[in-house]
Amino acid sequence: ARQFEITPKTYSKMEEEEIRDLIIGMMNTNYRGAATAETFNKLGKTDIRLWVNTGNVLICECKVWNGPKAYSDAIGQLFGYLTWREGYGVLIIFCKRKDMTAAIGQAKKAAETHASYTSGTLITSSESRFSTRHKHPQDSAKSVEIYHLFIDLSL
Repeated sequence: ARQFEITPKTYSKMEEEEIRDLIIGMMNTNYRGAATAETFNKLGKTDIRLWVNTGNVLICECKVWNGPKAYSDAIGQLFGYLTWREGYGVLIIFCKRKDMTAAIGQAKKAAETHASYTSGTLITSSESRFSTRHKHPQDSAKSVEIYHLFIDLSL
């Protein structure tokens, strides 16, 4: 996805689904058809699902950044796609606004104030990536790790 940031003029014109389809194509060069889009999982259709013989490897939800409330809703949406056996999910955010640092800060706050958030678990991996732990929606004794990935598409 770093290529998207190098040439944002091309990708910023695209809708979420079009960018997602490019990611699916890239994943399938390595996983030969194992990555699918709009695939039913649990309670709905996840944007990206990567399946290998051992089961789901990735359940991803893609969004264009639209503020902290929409971000909190996206966390809940992702939870709807996770089965009891799945312990992690991914949110991929396409940020078309110029102040990505502010967007990431707002996303962190939204994740930390989400009802399912486990206090003190936010880990910043890089300027554009972080992870959080949450109570699993089906089992409060089980946790889910959410990876938050931001892609800068601002012009």
